Amino acid sequence: MNMNPMDIYTLLGVLIDAVDVEIEHNDYSGALDLSNAKHWNISQKIDWLYKKYVAERGGKIRLSKYSKSLNKDITVSYIQEWLSGLPIAIPHYYSDIEDLRLSDSENYFTNLATVLWEAFNAEDTYD
Repeated sequence: MNMNPMDIYTLLGVLIDAVDVEIEHNDYSGALDLSNAKHWNISQKIDWLYKKYVAERGGKIRLSKYSKSLNKDITVSYIQEWLSGLPIAIPHYYSDIEDLRLSDSENYFTNLATVLWEAFNAEDTYD
């Protein structure tokens, strides 16, 4: 990923904060159940985002030993489309995005989608 490391850190924080808002204010059942989520670590929150994406958008997008040729650009565009529909509480007003002080705020949704794709496919956990 050719992105400023501070932007990556900030955008990952945006995603984790959004899951925290979901935990605090929403009630899900089934695979998206949040009843025990108050003590989740970052990897568990990313996993929940993945389940939410699959449930709402459809199609698994994690790499596996069987899908090494997954097209990242196409998948990132699917995630970007999903995020732009505001499925979680992420900053979306221009002023809120500017307040994040990203080096590339013009590509906010694309960069956020790229960070999320990388998190979905990380071999290491974030904890």
